[in-house]
Amino acid sequence: MVSPRRPRPAFVLAAAFSLAGLSLTGCSSAGHNLGDPAEAAQEATADGTELAFGQTARVVTTSFDTGVPVYWDVSVNAPTTLTPQEVEVNVGQDPPSIDLAPGYDPDPVKSYSCFTVTLTAVAGGPQDGGADVTVDMPQLSPVDASGQNANYVDAGDARYCGLDTDNEPPSYTGDIRTGHEYTTAVVTWRGEHDPGIVGTAVRLSTTPSPHSTDLPAQTLTWRAS
Repeated sequence: MVSPRRPRPAFVLAAAFSLAGLSLTGCSSAGHNLGDPAEAAQEATADGTELAFGQTARVVTTSFDTGVPVYWDVSVNAPTTLTPQEVEVNVGQDPPSIDLAPGYDPDPVKSYSCFTVTLTAVAGGPQDGGADVTVDMPQLSPVDASGQNANYVDAGDARYCGLDTDNEPPSYTGDIRTGHEYTTAVVTWRGEHDPGIVGTAVRLSTTPSPHSTDLPAQTLTWRAS
């Protein structure tokens, strides 16, 4: 199991957990059409929007190689607090201590906070018989009230939070089911002696394909209203 981590430098865009799945090489003669993207594109949430927990945003992901889009309705729930003992039950082993500088004793985690994220595909995928593709999923990260990167875990956020890992959102259009609510999570933590930067909000960031010049990048933030 990976150790909890303190925030990366602010210039690093990659966040606590990448939703990107494995790229599959097999394809069929006709890909999985998830629905007409024209209307969904008109409802995409503007870059820089801040939302309250529980509110829904329209997010677009794209295939880097082809620009094929998939549109999602995304919402983030307010955090729930878990003890290390509860996380141990969820992951099946003792949560590790926090990595500190050489020469310092490990600092145990006092508590974890889980932000559950729901993603529902609403449109997109290959049109007119195109082949299925893998889209670059949004990056999700915990941030503090000022937007600074917060304490995170390297991977396995859904397991920390006790979610069904079989219901995490796929990135391959052949596996995506329109209208199905997929779930994942973002985790932050508080140290026992040094709390570090504890996340109170969640930032979502997308990186559109260079073939999708009409689709701007989105950076959205959910926080308490």
